[in-house]
Amino acid sequence: MKKLRMKLIFTGITLIIAVSGLLVFYGCDSSQEPVQLIVKSNEVTLEWDPPALHLETGPMSISSYNVYYRVHNTETWNLIDTIDAVSYPSYTIQHSLVGDGLFDFSVSAVAENGEESNLHSSVDPNADPVGGWFLLWVKSE
Repeated sequence: MKKLRMKLIFTGITLIIAVSGLLVFYGCDSSQEPVQLIVKSNEVTLEWDPPALHLETGPMSISSYNVYYRVHNTETWNLIDTIDAVSYPSYTIQHSLVGDGLFDFSVSAVAENGEESNLHSSVDPNADPVGGWFLLWVKSE
């Protein structure tokens, strides 16, 4: 099946969700609340544009990215993986890792000195669509 892409823009980072299969928008309006995306697929790929990394110690080169998920509307982020910094970073999440449910995703940049940036979340109020997005992920039969 053709991959569908949705571009999500955060302050300093652009996150794109790509899925093979069905992607449905739900509740997309001007309320500035996160948009629910219903996904029936075995995998979701997050892609993002590398931000300029300015930490408390000044500008730094990015050495890696941390990819996180959490159950929607909870506080605890779960580290999925750390990946090397590349020109066009992306990460594919398998449904078997998280199962069915409502999920938020985020990415942070890690500098060469190990310092980690703030998380850039799918539910960030500055995301595009305004208010962000979260997934209702139900594995396709």
